[in-house]
Amino acid sequence: MTPVNKPEVLVARAQRKFDASGRLTDEPTILIVRQQLAELRKLARHAKIVKELTTENN
Repeated sequence: MTPVNKPEVLVARAQRKFDASGRLTDEPTILIVRQQLAELRKLARHAKIVKELTTENN
C-alpha cells in the first residue's frame, strides 16, 4: 500500500473554523477539503485500475 502524505490541508486559525463539537464550519475550508478528497478518490481509482491491469498481465 502506498501512503498518501501530500497534499495535506493545513487549517490556519483552526479554533475559529471548528465548532465546540469539532465539526468544521468554515465554508472555504470545507470546499478545500472536498476538493482534496475528490482528488484522492481519483488517485485511488487510478491505482486500482493500474493494479488490475498489472495483475491481468502477470
